[in-house]
Amino acid sequence: MISGNHLTEYVIDQESLLSYDDVVTRMFDKNARAKNLFGLAARLLFGINSYPGKKDNIGYKSIVIRYKTTDPQGHEVWASGRVYMSYDTHHNKFVNPEHVVLCSHYTIGASHECPSEFYTFDLGLALHGGIVVAPDLLGYGCSSELDHPYLCPDQTAKNALDLVRAAKAYAAAQGANVEPGIKLYNLGYSQGGGSALAIARYVEMNGLLDEFNLVKTCCGAGIYSPKIFFDSMTGDKPCAYPIGAPLMIMGMKYCYPDELTSSLESFFSKAIIDGGVIDMIRSKQHDVDELNTAIMNAVGSENPTMAQIVSPEALTSGTKVYAELRKGLELDEILTDDWTSPKTEIYFLHYENDETVPYSIFKAAQAKFGSSDKCKFDTFSGSSSLVKAISSNASALESHRGTAGLFYARMIGGGYLD
Repeated sequence: MISGNHLTEYVIDQESLLSYDDVVTRMFDKNARAKNLFGLAARLLFGINSYPGKKDNIGYKSIVIRYKTTDPQGHEVWASGRVYMSYDTHHNKFVNPEHVVLCSHYTIGASHECPSEFYTFDLGLALHGGIVVAPDLLGYGCSSELDHPYLCPDQTAKNALDLVRAAKAYAAAQGANVEPGIKLYNLGYSQGGGSALAIARYVEMNGLLDEFNLVKTCCGAGIYSPKIFFDSMTGDKPCAYPIGAPLMIMGMKYCYPDELTSSLESFFSKAIIDGGVIDMIRSKQHDVDELNTAIMNAVGSENPTMAQIVSPEALTSGTKVYAELRKGLELDEILTDDWTSPKTEIYFLHYENDETVPYSIFKAAQAKFGSSDKCKFDTFSGSSSLVKAISSNASALESHRGTAGLFYARMIGGGYLD
């Protein structure tokens, strides 16, 4: 279907019905949450009873969807994602949604980790009666042959919002009453936190508030300033997140080909090229931990520095490659000078000792928006309300991955509705 000037063409690839117990199991079973602390942290902090209770005759439809969107060059492409909706099992019909919640995923490397192929925390948000929209974004799911526009804000926002359009069109086609002014909540953690802020900025700056009725954005430890993120990893100190630079540069090359005209190889060290890291990223068969390990193996160090990952030209002022890299970082910036007074609510959460996404990014957002009564900034220090919440479990949570558990637990517990 086509609606106005916006694409809402979609195809349903898979549809399944989950019970309340299915949802709880997938959220909290530590075996289902392999390789991270998200589920464990959620259990430690809040427990299952803190989540919305079971409702008679209500299940949750999980829908894998392909939809039309556009690539960085404006060409129509298919992308994918997953949508969740409440379903009345007694009357065999969808429940009229109370709102829409858009959840952007954290950094992934393999397609099998994306929402259309893996039950992520987005599922738990369905317990609140809204349409939950979880985009794979370009480069994953059905579009895995494409590069991923990592941290490219406008491209990310366009692709995510097109899935919101498709999800609402699908819900209406199934007989659900989707009000024209239905509220949109927007959230994400890490890469997803940056994506969420990028979406809020894009909606406000492009006159889309009437269409989407965005009311609140929740950003957990987001990469709002790729420049600060990249620069925090330069110098002689080891990179806290080695795969970050390759993903950023590949995303820039994909989104800004007219600005980054040098070859992709010219941005990387010989060790990274010869070690096959770029090919591994493009294969979409390796998760982030495996990609970080591949970088360590390629450069021969468990603590790689940026100088071992990128080329000397990429770090040398005055070179063409350096100028192009800095231009790409500028284009990826979300904390821009033309957006200083958000019109909608934004909640920021960041742990002061985050070892992956530097706290200085949170401080930059606070400096940009701190005077706005629309923004709230929360940390794990001082008299924050979150200090009591982590209590004796602090040691399990004092990490980028661990505090993700707190963020998602708060969201699934209904924090995004507060």
